[in-house]
Amino acid sequence: MLSLSQAPIGTIETIKWNLGYTNCVSSLTEGNIIEVIASYFGNVIVKSNGKRFAIDKDAANKIKL
Repeated sequence: MLSLSQAPIGTIETIKWNLGYTNCVSSLTEGNIIEVIASYFGNVIVKSNGKRFAIDKDAANKIKL
């Protein structure tokens, strides 16, 4: 199981565990499908439900795919 910060660019993944920040972004909960748009030094930009989100390195390490 890899973290979101380690996911390859352009892949479509399903979130298996979200160990934090679920109250801030409801579109990044377990079972949601996301697409990894870009990754810069561990910071990640993802697309979920037609919206794009920028996620910092600490939060991306807590989201497992």
